[in-house]
Amino acid sequence: MTTVYSTSTPAIDTRGYHFDYPSKRSAYIDACTACYALNQAAKDAPDNYRYSIYRLKNRWIEKLYRQDFCVQAFEDCNIMHFRFKIDGFIYAWHIPAHAVTWSVKEKRGVVFYEWRYAMPTWHRSLGEAIALLEWVLA
Repeated sequence: MTTVYSTSTPAIDTRGYHFDYPSKRSAYIDACTACYALNQAAKDAPDNYRYSIYRLKNRWIEKLYRQDFCVQAFEDCNIMHFRFKIDGFIYAWHIPAHAVTWSVKEKRGVVFYEWRYAMPTWHRSLGEAIALLEWVLA
C-alpha cells in the first residue's frame, strides 16, 4: 500500500459547531490544543481517519509557518521538525519531509520561552476539534 500525504483534505461538515471567538487569531491556542488532541487520536484511528487528521495537521502547520509563528524548523532523518511560539506557548510537531509542500527555511536556533506547568488541554469532542481547525483554516 502506498501512503500519500498532502495538505488538501476533503470538506468536513462543521455546520453543527459555532465559535464565539472575536477573531480567528484569538482561537489559535485552542486550535493548537485541538490539533494535539487529534494527533493523539490519529495514532489509534483507522487509516482513512488517520490520514485525514494528518492532512489537517499539515495544513495547520503550514498556516502557522506562513504566518511567521515558527521559531524552529529543521529536517532530521527525512522528518521535518517544527516549533511554533504562540502567545508564550511552544507547540512542536513533526511531519514526513516529503509531506512539506511549501518552502521552509531552516531555523535551528535556541527557542526561549517561560516555563509553564500546565499546557492548555482539549476537553471537547474530537468532532469539535476538527471543526475548529477547519474554521481557523478557512
